[in-house]
Amino acid sequence: MGTRSERAATLLKELGLVVSSSSLPGAVGAFNFVVPCRTAAGEELVLRCRRTDDSGARRLVADYWDTILWAIGSGCGIRLRTLSEQVEVAEAVRTAGVETPRIRRHGEDWQLLERLKGRPLSHVLGHADANIAQRAAAAFVSTVARLLAADILVPDRWGGNELVLESGAVALLDFDIAYADEARTDELAAVELALAARTALRWGVDREAVGQAIVVELLEWHQPAAIAEALRGLYRWETVKSRHSLALATPRDDDLMDELEALARELG
Repeated sequence: MGTRSERAATLLKELGLVVSSSSLPGAVGAFNFVVPCRTAAGEELVLRCRRTDDSGARRLVADYWDTILWAIGSGCGIRLRTLSEQVEVAEAVRTAGVETPRIRRHGEDWQLLERLKGRPLSHVLGHADANIAQRAAAAFVSTVARLLAADILVPDRWGGNELVLESGAVALLDFDIAYADEARTDELAAVELALAARTALRWGVDREAVGQAIVVELLEWHQPAAIAEALRGLYRWETVKSRHSLALATPRDDDLMDELEALARELG
């Protein structure tokens, strides 16, 4: 298959695309190689192709998720979706009324997507004023809840896989990660909402304001007590994660832990 750059260059040529930036490679994620590109007519797109050297990344991500799910008390693991499998997931997400880039074309190990205009959720929560951050946090948690109501599980919502659009809606990117047993919908719904709450609180500069916004959304869910228990599990994870060699884990954040605990109390 060649190196990542060679594979991307081959695909660009075959698809009649040119790179938007000056050179390869583009961004390299844990699983995919991402290249901003455009058509001859000027349409801005994104090419994603699966990395061929990601075995270390897979082990790292599996360890990261196993630790989180252990702390929460879930025995469910995770698996990696293929890029072709994600086409169906993206369509289901759009059918549920949530924005995600349309997949123009795809193959076994690549996707060509439309490029949405927006700002990463983490940037909006971390750099906007309190009112904007509150709206973005509420929209994010509401988006996750909408998908859960349609029995769609979309883990790996960490702040960089979401865009806040000009309309204020939150678009979801990247459906690489799936739960190993998606039949455990009720249990995993609480996990998903707790993780969404942690993401909003983690990036929020004004965490109290963000907490006030998302608790309203979380109380709408039919099992707020289950979310509270999952939040307590995330609190436990914050206390032990530094003991693990996890490049994906952030340093212990005592203020975040306080906010998780306070949110859990409010939910029961």
